[in-house]
Amino acid sequence: MKNRRPILGIYIAVVILVSALIFGFISYHSPASQVSKENSSNDVTAYQGNTYTLDYPKSWQKISAPIADGTGTELYLQPANANPEIRPHVIVDVMDSRLTTLNKIVDPYVRFGYQKSEATVAGVPAQKFFNIVTSYEGTLHSTVYAFQANDTIYVLKLGYMQGAADPQLESEFAQMVRQFSLK
Repeated sequence: MKNRRPILGIYIAVVILVSALIFGFISYHSPASQVSKENSSNDVTAYQGNTYTLDYPKSWQKISAPIADGTGTELYLQPANANPEIRPHVIVDVMDSRLTTLNKIVDPYVRFGYQKSEATVAGVPAQKFFNIVTSYEGTLHSTVYAFQANDTIYVLKLGYMQGAADPQLESEFAQMVRQFSLK
């Protein structure tokens, strides 16, 4: 167990670093894949990917970019004026299943002891992973939904660093997952 702690800390640091790099430094936007629509009753906007639609709070910032290994695209969302110490974010990875496998994607969550349960996203059976990990950097709250539809793998991730759970952020993410739809 002692050997897993440094590896877990490194894994958390890498996940946070990659997320920060994507959010802070990538300015690639694909105009063809983004369309906004306002819904005044929920104060949300819709992101239109090539194969999916995701509603998210319209005050949130977004960045869309290719995944570094070339397997797909990533949408990074963060609440406006987010506390940099908490680093709240939602990431949607969309990958070509001919270039990677769902098992390869979920394997790190299994290895790091995430609680696994069955779920449904957009009417498709999904795997849900959840964990709260404490390391020298703080406490990471992490929820992940992963599933495959046709030749596409979808991974929806929520992460933030703070001691207590954030009910508002958790609720907003749960709503995003409920309203996630495939084209």
